[in-house]
Amino acid sequence: MPVDRTSITLAQRVDLGFPRRPNRLRRWRRGLSWGALVLGLLWPTVAAVRNQRRLYEAGPVSQAHQLWANDCRQCHVDTWAPAARLATFDAEIRSTPDAACSVCHAGAPHHAARSGLSMSCADCHQEHRGHDALARMADQFCTRCHHSLEATLDRPPQFVSQVDSLATHPEFALLRPVERVAGQQTARRGPAAADGDQWRDPTPLRFNHAKHLAPQGLLRLDGSRQKLECGACHEGRPGSGEILPIRHDRHCAACHDNELQFDSLRFAGRPVPHGSAELARAAMIELYSEYLAAPRDDDPEPLPEAPVRDVPGQPTVVSEEGWQWVQSRLAAAGQLLFGRHEHGCRYCHTEVERAETGAWQVPPPRIPERWFVHSVFRHDTHRLLNCTACHHDVERSSQTSDILLPKVENCRQCHATKAAGGSARADCVECHEYHHGAGDDLDGPFSLDLQLTAPEKVRRPWSLSGRGEGAAP
Repeated sequence: MPVDRTSITLAQRVDLGFPRRPNRLRRWRRGLSWGALVLGLLWPTVAAVRNQRRLYEAGPVSQAHQLWANDCRQCHVDTWAPAARLATFDAEIRSTPDAACSVCHAGAPHHAARSGLSMSCADCHQEHRGHDALARMADQFCTRCHHSLEATLDRPPQFVSQVDSLATHPEFALLRPVERVAGQQTARRGPAAADGDQWRDPTPLRFNHAKHLAPQGLLRLDGSRQKLECGACHEGRPGSGEILPIRHDRHCAACHDNELQFDSLRFAGRPVPHGSAELARAAMIELYSEYLAAPRDDDPEPLPEAPVRDVPGQPTVVSEEGWQWVQSRLAAAGQLLFGRHEHGCRYCHTEVERAETGAWQVPPPRIPERWFVHSVFRHDTHRLLNCTACHHDVERSSQTSDILLPKVENCRQCHATKAAGGSARADCVECHEYHHGAGDDLDGPFSLDLQLTAPEKVRRPWSLSGRGEGAAP
């Protein structure tokens, strides 16, 4: 039979009371909505009653900024900046401008940022993350630019243009071949000088590590033998992690003072002081002048008359004949000290020259104190290792020009992620620092009394020069 599908019959099939029937899904949804509303109002209320502000305040400041932990306006000089940044989606809006940081930190001008990247202080140094140092930044703040630096110069860039992590870090610059541009090589890089395709140590000294580290030891002037270790000459500077410079009187004299002796007949065992040719000449003039006053009886040369000392305590007056004798002895002693091939000063110094006046000159050796000039390294934190664990070729090195730096692979053995089996940190700032602090003013703008008793007088407005209007004198 035919079906009657009129609007009346269709309406009769719909239950008009369906929305009012009990429904478990709608009941749960309604309950969760009201519960979320009540919890959102109750939680801040309870926190305010119990004086717990962490719900609506940022985390604690870093350890270095604890002096201003309870005075937010020292840094946050622009109010409602986070709300404005959220409303306008403008990442350039900050409540802490760079001028607020430059009051205490001079910092350094940053390189030009990539397009779309801002380079303010707070862009990298993010506060309110606990007591960690602000300088301890994640690698992402460095690699967002350094993973592909754009070189716009007509010469090789000073640094490698692509570095993502220590695992992909290239070999250290002084252990890589010399760079070339249009057939011309770079002459110097840091303390090293180019020699063909390799970097070499240009220090004008003659030194043989292999001979000094010989298993049988070295023969000293007193006839004994001493087996040297690296620490016999390379001593650490207490509290700094640096290595002290080599000193002749402390590290070399016990074996090499005989090279500074100039007249074994008259002054046996009395070397000239080590330091400069002028100092050696002055010491020899004094010794020869005093010798004329009390010469040896068996001196093989005819000596002039003894000098006259008129007043006790006054300098000895040498006659003209005596002065000529002193000058002749100086010429012979100078030739022995400075002129003999690989003897005297030339035993160690490769640059011994004579000035136009005829005086001998020994230029300073210019031993580099730092080789990794763009990174930080502390020997004292690595003292659990022996030196040859990193400086592998020391015991076989016979040339001063050998650069005996450890390779990057040495560092990766310990400095790597836990997943790669590392036991030490491997982030960028572990070795590299950007702000060297050369422009920091040690005479700050605040006094302790003013800061503790009237902090409102040392607040904003800040100036880019690093001094506020209310700053203490």
